[in-house]
Amino acid sequence: MVKNVISTKFNFKEDYKYPFFLVSLVFFLFVPSLAGEAYGDIITHILYILLILSSLSLVSAESKITRLVVYIVGIVGMSLVVIDNFVYTLINGLKAAFMILLFIYFILLLAELLSQIFKAKSITLNIVLGAFTGYVLIGVIGHFIFRLIFLLDPSSFVLPSGHPQELIYFTFITLTTIGYGDISPISDAARNFSIIMGLIGQFYNTVIIAIIIGKFLQK
Repeated sequence: MVKNVISTKFNFKEDYKYPFFLVSLVFFLFVPSLAGEAYGDIITHILYILLILSSLSLVSAESKITRLVVYIVGIVGMSLVVIDNFVYTLINGLKAAFMILLFIYFILLLAELLSQIFKAKSITLNIVLGAFTGYVLIGVIGHFIFRLIFLLDPSSFVLPSGHPQELIYFTFITLTTIGYGDISPISDAARNFSIIMGLIGQFYNTVIIAIIIGKFLQK
């Protein structure tokens, strides 16, 4: 007889990291678009900082090297955000480097999050929430790549408003394979990475669901 191992108990002191980071992700994704173009960029930069700060809690204390790298990259990333928005606008070369830095940073976080899910001995509410957070995090990582492609070649996408903030929306309809067609990738780089994002989205859902079901059936 299979026992129900999905715990509904939730200890905020122990399990705050996934929901806190997920809330930061949601704010980062949706709040700037609600603010409009006038304040959207400023709010995006502020939320970048909050997102990085909240993400530091995801790294396990056991992963000393990963923790050190994440902290260093996170501090550099926050510094570039402050400089770009409040001190001096970065040239395209530095902005491209910044996007690459954020990509590396969130890849490390995703790897750490997945490692924690794989090591979990039972399925709890927090683990399920962590798996969902990982899916949203993949979308954020993809957004940085699309922004980098757009930065290097503004003709890579057909955007209704021409504002790169629309690439967040495009990233998630690609990741979820919805694809309404209102935004189109034009360049080879944009099209190729769109295919990769769609494949990653399907692969992640399949693997994570298999892991969760497998751990459930082991008990």
